[in-house]
Amino acid sequence: MAVDEGTLDEVRKALNAFSPVTKKAWEELSLRYRERLVRADELFIREGDAPSDIAFIVSGLFRVYYLADSLDERVMVFRAEGELLAAYSAFLENTPARYSAQALEDSRLLCISLKDFVELGARHPCLQAVEAKYVRMLYLEKEKREIELLSKDAANRYELFLERYPKISGRLRQYHIAAYLGITPVALSRIRNRRVH
Repeated sequence: MAVDEGTLDEVRKALNAFSPVTKKAWEELSLRYRERLVRADELFIREGDAPSDIAFIVSGLFRVYYLADSLDERVMVFRAEGELLAAYSAFLENTPARYSAQALEDSRLLCISLKDFVELGARHPCLQAVEAKYVRMLYLEKEKREIELLSKDAANRYELFLERYPKISGRLRQYHIAAYLGITPVALSRIRNRRVH
């Protein structure tokens, strides 16, 4: 099924936000995208599987999470419309994915294989620049998250969550937010109650 031009334009804008993509590179890249629908609760990335695709989220919402030794779920990040989604570190290291990405809503993606993206990057330096900026974003995101978890209390982490995710906080279940904050849903309820009083 051919991907419509309007949707492809959204992808190009998202890539250009990292670094400008030339017309020639985009012509080759855009031919490789394919549409995929992921239903609510389905996994786009499954822990233990070899990563294969990088996706642009056209519509929908995902949580990226892993199981701790206690078998509790820990949410690393949420991804929504206009963002990219991949098990990129596992792809770079040629290892199985260490986490899962689950759709929290019916979601529409445009996917390209990571292998194709890297191969095209070898011919088009502008795509290498996109990749480098994407990796930089992931690194900075991870560092901020670690600092928050190590230095902020739960109430402050909740305030930072609301700042980071103002458009999607109302679309998330309480236990997903709690798993992101590293607390129980009961503790999250107490924090929310204190905020309104």
